[in-house]
Amino acid sequence: MSKNIIENIMGNLKNVEMPMMKKNNDRKDKYAELREKIDKTMEKEEEDKYPYTLTEWEEVEGYKATDENMMCQDFQYELGKIFSIPEEEVNLCSSGFHMCQELKDIFNFYNLSPENRFFKVRATIKKEYTVYSENRREIRGSGGFFYVHDKDVAKEITFLEELPIEKIEPFILMKYPLLTDLEKEWNLDFINHYKENTIKKYVSKIMEVSNFSESLCSYIIRRLWQDDKEAMDEIVDYLSILSENNLSNDTIYTEMTKKYRAQFNENYRKEGKRFYE
Repeated sequence: MSKNIIENIMGNLKNVEMPMMKKNNDRKDKYAELREKIDKTMEKEEEDKYPYTLTEWEEVEGYKATDENMMCQDFQYELGKIFSIPEEEVNLCSSGFHMCQELKDIFNFYNLSPENRFFKVRATIKKEYTVYSENRREIRGSGGFFYVHDKDVAKEITFLEELPIEKIEPFILMKYPLLTDLEKEWNLDFINHYKENTIKKYVSKIMEVSNFSESLCSYIIRRLWQDDKEAMDEIVDYLSILSENNLSNDTIYTEMTKKYRAQFNENYRKEGKRFYE
């Protein structure tokens, strides 16, 4: 086959291939453009769904307080009975059965008082998250703010047992450090007159270890009273030492005011008076 014939054939082939290649390239461009539009639409839909709220339910054990009749917010509870409400009605700080997973948090909502009762409970709590992306979500707290909250709300709750006094004793002594016999002192009559009753108790302690008159002991303790067991015990010990030296009341009073001048002044200041400069 001559060179001219071959060149003619090749030329004809090029004339056929060029339109076909152009057509294929046009198709590829249109496909890429369509794919880009689809990707952008999907990305926008993915972005538009965030943030959203996700609700989960979890069974936990924790604590709940009631009044002396096992009532809370006018709702009557019973030991061992399951109480429940529909999921759609559960809302933190609004409706549902509220409880705390940590015992210490109970006292943020219920006063630590002899007239209240404290229980171990089992509950199915609502946990709400705000989801920002596939890999990021944050738990929602009370009022929609984000923080490690100290209470939960449940759709179902069961009272398992009432806590014995020994279980809450550490919290009682943090609030009322001068209590020494909970069996006798953990009652409304004593707690409602806490300062006066503890003053009487420490006056009796001093009289047991000294020969001081009740009036002197009462006067000193009233002027030096602090809601601090270590400090009050130190005062008793110091008065006991002074008593061994057979000092006069005036000398004892002078020694006490020297040693505890700051506390004398502080208590007088609270009463709007001045004792020593």
